[in-house]
Amino acid sequence: MASAVEEAGIKGCVLITMADLPLITPQLLDRIIEKYGNVNKPALSVHMKLEVFTRLGIRPDTVFHKNGGFIVPCGINILDADRIRVEQEDYNFILDYEVLALNVNTQAELAVCERYLEKFRVAKNSC
Repeated sequence: MASAVEEAGIKGCVLITMADLPLITPQLLDRIIEKYGNVNKPALSVHMKLEVFTRLGIRPDTVFHKNGGFIVPCGINILDADRIRVEQEDYNFILDYEVLALNVNTQAELAVCERYLEKFRVAKNSC
């Protein structure tokens, strides 16, 4: 990631997202970028409440204890590209969006994502 940012010649802030988050929307990215503009930190990392994963029956790989609760990094970050090789103080933006918990790395996670999408397809067709 750091090499790609440097080779691209990116200056200022850069939004980095993992490719295995299939349900990210432009509106969600806009909300994250807006939040970054309102915090006074060089970086922002997006996290989810652990309860979101529990609701979906997903067991996350990484969990952090923060402010009396548990959060899971979701793979979306905004960083200062000029300092991409150093650890940056970040703001933990904690959200409660199921679409961010649907990180598809395995067949089992793909099945959870497909069930999630089917639930909305059925609801949409019944209206």
